[in-house]
Amino acid sequence: MTVRFRKYYLGLATGFCLLMAAPHQAVADAGKDAQNPLGNLISVPVELDIKTNIGPFDRDQYQLTFKPVVPFDLGGGWTFITRTIIPTFIEKPIVTTPNSDDSGLGDINPSLFFVAPPMGKWTIGAGPQFILPTASKSSLGSEKWTAGPAVVVVYTPENIVTGALFGQVWSFADASGGSSRVDTDLMTIQPFFNYNFKDHPGLFVFTNPVISANWNASSGNKWTVPLGGGVGKTFMIGSQHMQFKAAAFYNVVRPSGGPDWQIQTSLNFLFPEKK
Repeated sequence: MTVRFRKYYLGLATGFCLLMAAPHQAVADAGKDAQNPLGNLISVPVELDIKTNIGPFDRDQYQLTFKPVVPFDLGGGWTFITRTIIPTFIEKPIVTTPNSDDSGLGDINPSLFFVAPPMGKWTIGAGPQFILPTASKSSLGSEKWTAGPAVVVVYTPENIVTGALFGQVWSFADASGGSSRVDTDLMTIQPFFNYNFKDHPGLFVFTNPVISANWNASSGNKWTVPLGGGVGKTFMIGSQHMQFKAAAFYNVVRPSGGPDWQIQTSLNFLFPEKK
């Protein structure tokens, strides 16, 4: 990893330590709601991902992503939630050339969940998800119109938020230039586990690896299986609830030329309901 990004993460770690003071229960409650993919609050995470040692020249990829979540009350205990992944900037190495990169906007991935009334500590939501061919360069997206189902199951006993997200998408139409590209047939499974420290409200540890299977890839290159986790802190600046997280995942199974590590940091702006 470059020196500038080592300094960047050192600065983030220092800032994280400074946020450990003066937590209170309202902040901790907002943080726990933010850990729940089906939680009833508006959140706007800004995430930086670094994937290391890609391709034959061991290059790194950088991606800045917005992931807004907006819930709508449908009445009768039902909720409608929109979750959108917007890769606003990607710097991706060209694997055939030692020092060349492509950069720009990626494909936008909206998901729409209809959430049933909670059943005790259990909550379930399901709906369609889409991948829109919005990438500014062909190398940064699939050039396919893609859709499929997604399901989230969440269990929230006391200071734990855990569950899993399951998704499968298939391409159904070509965008401009997409006819020469392989069709999309992708499954994702994202188990998640958050442990909130009772004696330190707002502080938590977590894991949320995204396991994926590209069914159209060759044998031995279908699966990506990361292992790892991180730490997070919910806090306030003035009246604004915020949450900072940092994590690292190692791909114990990965396709040929795929990244070995993924390092994530995120700053999440939270807008809990006023009570």
